[in-house]
This record gives sequence, C-alpha cells and structure tokens, in this order.
Amino acid sequence: MITLSPSIPLMVAPLSISFHTKKTMPTPRSESIYKALQGETEIRPPQTPYDVENKIDHFAVLSQVINHGVRMYIDHPPAETELATATSLDSLSGMLRGEVSDAILEALHSDTFAAHHKSLSESQNLRHTMNEGRWRDISMNILAGSTTFVSSFSYIFSMLMRHLGSDVAAHPDNWRIADRVAKLEIHQFSAYYTTYLATFQNWSAMMEHFEISSTNSVQFKNGYPANAPVPAVVAAGRARILETKDFMLDGSQPLVLVKDIETSGAIGCPVTFSPEIIRDLWKLYATEAYRVVTTPPIANSGDIAASIS
Repeated sequence: MITLSPSIPLMVAPLSISFHTKKTMPTPRSESIYKALQGETEIRPPQTPYDVENKIDHFAVLSQVINHGVRMYIDHPPAETELATATSLDSLSGMLRGEVSDAILEALHSDTFAAHHKSLSESQNLRHTMNEGRWRDISMNILAGSTTFVSSFSYIFSMLMRHLGSDVAAHPDNWRIADRVAKLEIHQFSAYYTTYLATFQNWSAMMEHFEISSTNSVQFKNGYPANAPVPAVVAAGRARILETKDFMLDGSQPLVLVKDIETSGAIGCPVTFSPEIIRDLWKLYATEAYRVVTTPPIANSGDIAASIS
C-alpha cells in the first residue's frame, strides 16, 4: 500500500469523520484524512527520515490525487481498456496496474492538481534526500504503490479461489481484505504483505486469519491482521537481502506479531481514505477475474473441425 521505498507499496484508510464531533484525540490517520477532505495542498517539510507531520500532510495531498484518478478510471474507463481481453489472471493484473497507474498520473499532471503536484514533488525529493531508499520522483512513488495495491487483489483472489473456489473468491465484499491490509502502517504492511500475500507457500496459514461473514464474503477474524506472526528477519526490514526461505512459516526461525513491529506513525495507505474506491475497484477486478477463470478456452479451428466431423 504511501511512504514507499522502491521495493514497498502504496495505500491509506477510511474516514472516521466522528473525529471532529466526539471528544476523542486525533490520530495521524484522522488528521491526514481531515486535511484531505479540506482539500489541503501544503506539505510541511520533513525534519527527520520518518517525520509524522510530513507524512500526515503528504498522504492528505496524495490521497486527493489518487482518489480522483481512480474514481475517473472506474466511472469513465479508457476507450482502449484491455481488461475484457485478458485470458489469465497475470495478464488481467498487468492490464489493471497499467490503466490505474495511468489514470492517477493523468490526474497528477492535470491543471486541476498543479498545486498538489508541486507540493508532492518537493516533499518527495526531501524525503529521498533523508532516506535514499525512497523514490526521488513522486511519479515513481505512485507507480510503485499502485502496482502493489492491484497486485494485492490478484493475490487475494488467487488464494481464496485455491481454498474456497471462484464463486467465493469473486464476492464483492472481499474488498475489505485488501482494505484492512492497506490500513496497516507501512512497515507492518510490508511484513504482512511479503510474508502472506506474496508468498503462496504461506496461503494456507493466511486462511487461518479469516472467517465467513454473514453475507458469505471472507473477512478477517477479530484481531487480524495485527495478530498475525511474521518472521522476525522480515519484520526487521532491509537489514540484508532476503531469500525465499526467510519468508517460510515452518518453525525454522523466530516470529514476531505484526502489531509488535515498530511503527513510525500509523496512517496506512491513502487509497483507504475513500473505502468506496477500493470497493468499486475490487468489483471491477473480481468480475473480470471470475470471467477469466470460469470461461473455457476458445478452441482453434482444427479442434472445431474435428469436433464437427
């Protein structure tokens, strides 16, 4: 899911507008969402590599661009969209990643979001200066984030299809799985994403985190994904280059819970600032994914002639 490094994702969280009407303390997430709703375009410069004040502003501005771009894509898909021509889940995911990224970047470079673009570019450049593991260019930041987010749809659908079948996998309410994961703080998100979603050998273990809801969709059990165990070496970040064996939940290495991974101000991915965006994008993806896995391949002309004779 968007403090993304070149190898990590893009994302954010739904809105609790009650934060201004109840006597509750604001959180970094609620502050960022509130600023996004106000249309703020100013971003405080970071003073440290993981400056929470900068992150609050950065995500507030970025979420406006993301949500506008994705909303326009969903409501007014490009004439050249290729989703209906996809014949595999891999090709479908690749097409959707490209089209969503293009839509967000088109919004970023539009006159409407000129002030947003300027602030985001300046903020991202300063973030890179303080942490060279981050992208310098805000466009690359968006591309990395949207790629990770759309990929999470593919992983979720494939995992559920393998264990519960295509009908359950395509349920329109399963968007909530992606939403919950995207709301994790970036370090927690990265550890959970790479351990479970991106590592198919651990899909059986991830299924233990779910239950069937009253609507027959799949949802996280109470306490998850925060209570999920991940390898300590994965939770430690980029201390060294990780190998496949490092992600295995086979009892060969120490584990830590996602909730115990140190955070730098939990906000989550900006996509989650508007839950309806994730819901509608999942519906689009799941509909096409279901078509792909349930439509028989078209026989070639030789097969047709043979069957007729």
